[in-house]
Amino acid sequence: MCIRDRLWAWSSGGWSEPTVLPLNGDAHAIALGPYGYLVVGSRKGAKARCLQLTFDGQATVMTTGVNERTALKACVCGAAREAWAAGDDYVLSLQRGHVTAEQLDLDMALRPVAMALDPGGVPWLLGERALLRRHVDSGVARWVPYYRRPATAPALVGFGFTRSGARVLDALGGGASVVPHDTANWTAQESP
Repeated sequence: MCIRDRLWAWSSGGWSEPTVLPLNGDAHAIALGPYGYLVVGSRKGAKARCLQLTFDGQATVMTTGVNERTALKACVCGAAREAWAAGDDYVLSLQRGHVTAEQLDLDMALRPVAMALDPGGVPWLLGERALLRRHVDSGVARWVPYYRRPATAPALVGFGFTRSGARVLDALGGGASVVPHDTANWTAQESP
């Protein structure tokens, strides 16, 4: 659990003592990865902040390519050392302290809500009006919309994955199912 600039972890023995995060701002999202935590947020709600915290408590604050941007609002860690974070109208790739902006194939405003990995390990990003999936073609990463919502419809507030695809939920309890072309890769092969 992360509150403002402190992180508490739960284990079988209960809550840990809080770890003070050198974020120099407020945390807006946290993701757990195989090497520790990714924490993103902002300074006074305006300037982006980002840090990686290993399980042994070592913090790496990322500033270059981050602090000049607007607030980071969502993040996700991959299976290796890669991670991604999103702010209004941008997505950053974060790999071993290196920050790279990735292309958004979106013709509307992106207001990030959440990020997650699908069962195949590919990152997805939910905005208030669209669901995007990361694609890499010829070494170039881009975020492609798989679902869009009109401005008059209720905002999207959450999403998850099923065996057949992704399910998005809106603020009024409605939603939609999104079926990518490769969901067969999401289920384990049944043995004969």
